[in-house]
Amino acid sequence: MGQKSTHIDNNMEEEEEELSISLWKYNKERKKWSPKQPDQNNPTIHWEKFRVVTYNVWFSGEYQPMRFNSLCDILNKSQAQIIGLQEMTKNTLQQLASQSFVKERYYLSYIDGRTFNSWYGVVLLIDIRLHISNINLIDFPQSTMGRRLILAEIKLDQNEIVRIGTVHLESLDNKEQRSCQLDICQKEFNHSSGSYILMGDFNFRGDDQENIDQFNRLQKWIDV
Repeated sequence: MGQKSTHIDNNMEEEEEELSISLWKYNKERKKWSPKQPDQNNPTIHWEKFRVVTYNVWFSGEYQPMRFNSLCDILNKSQAQIIGLQEMTKNTLQQLASQSFVKERYYLSYIDGRTFNSWYGVVLLIDIRLHISNINLIDFPQSTMGRRLILAEIKLDQNEIVRIGTVHLESLDNKEQRSCQLDICQKEFNHSSGSYILMGDFNFRGDDQENIDQFNRLQKWIDV
């Protein structure tokens, strides 16, 4: 499934586990999803536009078929190169993997949710025309909700690398946990040079002081 490595942060006195995983690509001939092979990378191409989209799809079964169909319509029409989804259940993931536009245009970070730390998790969809250097899962060690960062490194051209991650930070009254998780995200992005994009559900409101406090932790980042 992948290779594990452990990083020890002496400041936070935590261990974070990093798992290198395979992307999945739909095989039209075999009519099934298969792990992407390392030599399947496409050459870098010039992009006039580069779009990322993120949604928390809400794990609830309430109006799920209607919400899922609307979500797929939005994602399909977005023509995004990268899509980050949170609160994806195994059932919703299987539904997503059966969509024609997903099979035709995207790699999936998982197809069955086997690497979810909980009964739901985060998922990346990546345009199959992109050159992906690697993709990793990073655990948040003290999370009681199975929260993780999924992080992909993409080569846009010979001179430009972009690292894109999606995350679902700890919910409820857990500001300190969210702060630690945000610090882990920043440290992971800082492992190599290039441009960074972090998207997802951060679980703090735009009109709350926590939004200001947490953003101040991300020096030199731009909130879009």
